[in-house]
Amino acid sequence: MMNHKTIKDCGDPEDVTRILLAAASIGYFFTPAEAEELWEKYSREMCASWLYLPQTDERLKKRLKHLIEEEDVPELEDDEI
Repeated sequence: MMNHKTIKDCGDPEDVTRILLAAASIGYFFTPAEAEELWEKYSREMCASWLYLPQTDERLKKRLKHLIEEEDVPELEDDEI
């Protein structure tokens, strides 16, 4: 049985901003569209259109790190920032 409290209907601009900030804090940089696509892909894998983000930033960072490494997204070098 699916927990409906964890599902949203679509990407939320506040969520996308939080994803961007959390990803940047662990050294990954995305456009808003890329961040939304990453979370949508994860949500679809969990049979949802958009999952609520974890409540804490630390949990969000761990989830993003796992998703990013799974996607094999290259990190930017210092001279590329």
